This record gives sequence, structure tokens and C-alpha cells, in this order.
Amino acid sequence: MPQLTVSNPPFIRTDFSDEEAWRDLLAAVRVESEDGFRANISVVDYPLFDGITAGDLARSVEKREPHHAVMFIADRLTLTHADRPILCIPPSQPQKAFRVIPSQLWGVENNLTLANMDWEDFSGCVDADGIFRGFV
Repeated sequence: MPQLTVSNPPFIRTDFSDEEAWRDLLAAVRVESEDGFRANISVVDYPLFDGITAGDLARSVEKREPHHAVMFIADRLTLTHADRPILCIPPSQPQKAFRVIPSQLWGVENNLTLANMDWEDFSGCVDADGIFRGFV
């Protein structure tokens, strides 16, 4: 597995089947919130990661990277699901993963990185399908 060196939480592409869906997803996660916030992420778009599992990535990133509170993965489900739910994983506890829609990625990243909120604040507010769509 290639080694990553990123300063912000990694946003890793693991599905390379639809270039247009990937470009659309990137555009969506880069949109500012209504209050001007953005996700501070390091995009990792290397075909060597094609098909790699979330568990393998979490183990690899935790061992090699500066500590990040979260990593994000754009897998096949992300690129094919109507809501484009991005997989959010705490590298030290991949079993606590949940998904987030692109328009809410900034909130997850900003708040977990700054430790303003805990993992459970978000994972406890996912819908029945395991996707965080914002606080209601």
C-alpha cells in the first residue's frame, strides 16, 4: 500500500469506475456552508487505492500518518448512491464508521479535528441507513 503524507484528514478515493461521479463529489464537498465553513481535507486520488477496503486503509493510515481524528473514503457506495454518502472512519476504531452526505462533511471534519464535538455526537445522529444528514 502506498504511504500517505497529508496534513489534513485524508479523503481517499477507492473506486475508480466513474470519473464524472468523482468530479461531481469533489465539487460538492468543496462547497462552503451557509456560514462560510469548508472541509479541510487532503484529497487522495491514486489508482493504487482502487478497491482497498476501509479497514485496510484505517490500519495503514493509523500506522503511518500524523494522527487525524477522522479519515474519509469515497468508495463504490459513495459514487453510486443518490445521496453520495462518504464513509467517515476514526482510524483507531474503524468499527465506529458512519457515512455523511457531502454538504455536511465540513461539519464533521471541522468539529472532530478541533475536538469541538465527539465522534458519538455525529454517529449518534445518523438516520436508520447509517448516514449523517445534519442535526435536526
